[in-house]
Amino acid sequence: MRLFIIIFSLALLSCNMDRGVRIEWVDNLQGDFSFTERWSYPENVFRNDYGELVCDGICDDVLFSMRDTDGRILPDSIERYYQLLDTTHYYHTIESDADCYEWDGTDFAYAHRSSNDTVYCYTACGVSTHSSLRFMITEDNCIPSIELNSIADGGIKYYNGKNGWIRIDRTLWQKNILKAEFDFTFDNSDDIENPMRWKGRIYTKIDDSLKQQAVVESIENSLRTDSVYTGFIGIDEIDADYILPGSEKYVRQGFVLKSKIGTYDSSFRFKVCTTFPYEEEVTPVEILQRTKKLIRMDKGDICSSDYFLKVKYGNEYFIANGTEVYEKDEQSVFTFVNSKGKKLELFRIGFLRIGASNEDGLTGCDEYYPLLIKDGDRYYKIGTPRADDYYAKRHRIFYFYLKGDDTAQESIRSASLKNDTIIASIKALYQEGGAEYDLKIFRKGEGYSSSIANRIEYETE
Repeated sequence: MRLFIIIFSLALLSCNMDRGVRIEWVDNLQGDFSFTERWSYPENVFRNDYGELVCDGICDDVLFSMRDTDGRILPDSIERYYQLLDTTHYYHTIESDADCYEWDGTDFAYAHRSSNDTVYCYTACGVSTHSSLRFMITEDNCIPSIELNSIADGGIKYYNGKNGWIRIDRTLWQKNILKAEFDFTFDNSDDIENPMRWKGRIYTKIDDSLKQQAVVESIENSLRTDSVYTGFIGIDEIDADYILPGSEKYVRQGFVLKSKIGTYDSSFRFKVCTTFPYEEEVTPVEILQRTKKLIRMDKGDICSSDYFLKVKYGNEYFIANGTEVYEKDEQSVFTFVNSKGKKLELFRIGFLRIGASNEDGLTGCDEYYPLLIKDGDRYYKIGTPRADDYYAKRHRIFYFYLKGDDTAQESIRSASLKNDTIIASIKALYQEGGAEYDLKIFRKGEGYSSSIANRIEYETE
């Protein structure tokens, strides 16, 4: 459950110190910090119907072999089973409440010291939480921000602190412990009239390991607005011979649509964020292995069932979650040559997680398939014409996708090129009808955009 530092946002660093919050130092901070007595098991450990702690999710095949068909641990394997399974109690370090996008709670906050007077703090994300509170403490000033690493949007977004307050226990601070109470509000550039808010209490040890020069330099570089990083930051690397537990060979062309994604350890616990080159809108990767089974990461949410993957990027290998790496649908490729003799490709991609249906029927889980354009050696998302689409707004999707959930199924019937505009004929089937329309895809600025024409809707009996 221990995380390395996630590189702090350029947005936070572009703030001047006078935009920060003045720290109120107190000698003995009062309040309810009883959350520090609560703990959680690792994400893949649950208690089964027989009261046993078992690995339910991404697990080594050896652990699966020690359970019977009902999921119970075999009597002669119990001792060995618990030698292999991590049942560590991870004590909570934060209790908070937030009003921001894609947030479903967090129990862990981490603090790292980069110098004698500067500490960075951030909260952990998870399967259902993709917003992280992060702040920098320097002398008597605190600069907060929120980083949203959306599962759907094509990039990371930052929300700067607007106002608020923070109280820190001075005595514990001198002992390398951050005990604080805070209440921050943040500018919401997506909805100006409704600012975001995050309040709560933190009690966590301050890690001094970031005094290592290489790590400090990487953080400082990320704070400079003129810096461009062209490789990985903070990757938890594996090698070419590594075999993903419970996996099968699964060689596919893959794509990452964000500048940062989570990487995982061999127990499929979140480790650190990996940063891809900023100049690439879409990053091609190689998928090499996939877990044989969908892994349910959130026991209370059937839709949080994903595959885990071994992925290669350049000469690096890492473990990724199927919600963040898409695979190319080789059956949906349309090829064209434009007026300049340049080859173009249009195709759809899909993510490796549970979708609208499985072997048991409809699941009700959202599923969508972004369309990509390959132009030369680069790949592009297609700007969406659906500015008023509720689904797009709710999931912060700003590029075109085909829906594939239990309310609609969309597919490309044919595609052609006319005057350097790709015209894709789309057919949509709904629960009580359908539609047909033309999606016109054209070059716009440095990328591609689209518009919808000739839409015809019809009802079915």
